[in-house]
Amino acid sequence: NPSVQLEAVFFNPQLDFSISAISQPHDYPSSLDDTSICDGWELSANEIQEIIKGAEEIGGVLWDLSFDHLPCNHRAMLVQGQKKYELSLNGGSWMSISGPDSSIRLGVFDKKFEPYFLSEPAREEDH
Repeated sequence: NPSVQLEAVFFNPQLDFSISAISQPHDYPSSLDDTSICDGWELSANEIQEIIKGAEEIGGVLWDLSFDHLPCNHRAMLVQGQKKYELSLNGGSWMSISGPDSSIRLGVFDKKFEPYFLSEPAREEDH
């Protein structure tokens, strides 16, 4: 049957998805104990959706070396197809998206998103 659609193996930021249950626990484990830097950091569902679409998958080394790990985070539920994923979006311009059996880490490098974050990633040209 040619109309059978293969189900996406994991969350795909480029395909349609919805966002719900957004919260801001600001509880990401960080070397910064002062969560007052998180005050006023608020993103709408539309902003979060645009940020996810503009993010790129990153590996652990790049994540460790190029991104600040801030206590500030937004959590949300993403729904794509029939599947639900948990989003944790960090103020340091990165996020993780987790499903029942795997997760991915994405970084936000596009300068147009800088106003949405508390710090941006270190880029090659910054060195």
